[in-house]
Order: sequence, then structure tokens, then C-alpha cells
Amino acid sequence: MCYVIITGRSLAWLLLSLVAFMFILVGLFGVLGLVLYPWGWGSARVQRLCGEDSEPYLPGDCSIG
Repeated sequence: MCYVIITGRSLAWLLLSLVAFMFILVGLFGVLGLVLYPWGWGSARVQRLCGEDSEPYLPGDCSIG
């Protein structure tokens, strides 16, 4: 009740905004993970283990899983 009087918005609006912000943040981190993960395939260690053909988005002789 006090929150509504002070800010003019309900507590439900605050919680909805917080959940929406967290949902957007999780989505951005998910996309960032999908973009950054393949960069590791070009490292020297991966090329030594998977062959010289390994590079980002082309894992060479290795497989995932």
C-alpha cells in the first residue's frame, strides 16, 4: 500500500518489470554464449587435438558430445 502511494505504481508492475529485465538479460547472455563458444575451436590446443583444419564453426576431426 505504501509503495503505491509513494510511486504511483503497483508492486505487481515492479515485479513484472524486474522479470522482464531479467528475461532480456538471460536472452542476451544466451546469444553471447552461442557467438563466443566457437571461437575456442581456433586455439592452438584444439588444433593440436582436432587437426589443423579446426577453426571457428569448423571443428575439424572433433565432434561435440
